[in-house]
Amino acid sequence: MTVHPSLQPYADAATHSIEAIAELVKPLAEGEWNRRTPCPWWSVRDIVSHVIGMECEMLGDPRPIHTLPRDLYHVQSDFARYMEMQVDVRRHHTAPEMTSELEYVLIRRARHL
Repeated sequence: MTVHPSLQPYADAATHSIEAIAELVKPLAEGEWNRRTPCPWWSVRDIVSHVIGMECEMLGDPRPIHTLPRDLYHVQSDFARYMEMQVDVRRHHTAPEMTSELEYVLIRRARHL
């Protein structure tokens, strides 16, 4: 699939953004992945999980089969449940697992774009 020339800057910007996230999180120690972020209820790990999940969906990967815990009180709509699924399925992944999956999805998306 080729990108129309007028869309190439957007594809490049998307790729650059994910690459920048990967560079930011690569040196983090395990405990730093649990830091709070400006996104309510989401840690650094959750933000990266969200990016990975959305990129996988854009690649056409099937959504994970996963049941959300009942104690996620911030999840109050179908859209929030949809977004939270990709995050919650990775909540207990280690830092190396997260960085490896992010790098892999980055390679796949760059080839796809």
